[in-house]
Amino acid sequence: MRIVKPRSLCRSCSGGLVVELIGLAPDLSVVNSTPALAALHAATTTIPVLFVLVVDPVGLGYIASLSRPGGNITGFSYKEVSLIGKWLDLLNGLAPTITRTAFLYNPDTAPFYTTFLSSFESAPTPWRWNLQGPPYPRIVSLKRRLHRSRASPPAV
Repeated sequence: MRIVKPRSLCRSCSGGLVVELIGLAPDLSVVNSTPALAALHAATTTIPVLFVLVVDPVGLGYIASLSRPGGNITGFSYKEVSLIGKWLDLLNGLAPTITRTAFLYNPDTAPFYTTFLSSFESAPTPWRWNLQGPPYPRIVSLKRRLHRSRASPPAV
């Protein structure tokens, strides 16, 4: 049995690596990130893929369900979108004066955060937080945004 665990598949560098991996014709490919799973999901329906450390594989459309994934992909998820309500409760308990909340993420390495963001926005809460969740693919754009927000009310 030939098992291949790609070391560095990501959205921005996956093209050649995925082609090379599929060319090896492994019996199983093991991936440990959402971007790596995205790359293999798009590239093959025949090579079995086992994922770990992937966030919301059902919501992102990689599998039908965790109990019955179907297709050639199966694995383990470590973050659950339904926990977002508990995160909000925790934030409010720790900092009840917060008026702004931001999700900071890089869409190339964390494509699942759009799912988290929409769940956060739709979560029933007694608080009225101004949610900010634009992606930051580069650290420079994040630094600029943080500098501009210094004069605003408290935020998490």
